[in-house]
Amino acid sequence: MVSSSTLLSGTVLFLRDFLKANITDPLNNRPTGQKFILTEYPREQISYPVITVKDDNTTTIKPLGMSSTMQQIGFTLQVRIWARNVKERDTLFNSVYDKLRTNIYTSSTGSIANNLHDYRLDSAVNVDEEGEQGLKSKIIRIRYMFITES
Repeated sequence: MVSSSTLLSGTVLFLRDFLKANITDPLNNRPTGQKFILTEYPREQISYPVITVKDDNTTTIKPLGMSSTMQQIGFTLQVRIWARNVKERDTLFNSVYDKLRTNIYTSSTGSIANNLHDYRLDSAVNVDEEGEQGLKSKIIRIRYMFITES
């Protein structure tokens, strides 16, 4: 469960683990040691497609009262799909979007059950390398709101 002391890292790991459990890897024979869903872009050679989940460095903080230490924190995360072609990229995007959208209220694995409220997909932008062999990617920005503990 995401807490005040693990807000960003906890949310990144929550999303990574949720996507691992719910998105099917289209690459049937991924080489040993390579992962499909990561929290950073790998430095070694990788087989595509992959999905990366990371903090997007966008945070807003509002106090919840004059004499309260509680705060409402809004923050954005980036889910990026790296694919071999447009069809693969868009199919993975549809799966990610649908799974996140329908997981809000799930009792134990949902975002609200993990203290992440007001799910919002802020944007989904294509960033494709040129040429037929160039990687096709989509950057998805997801926003959550978190209330700190007192």
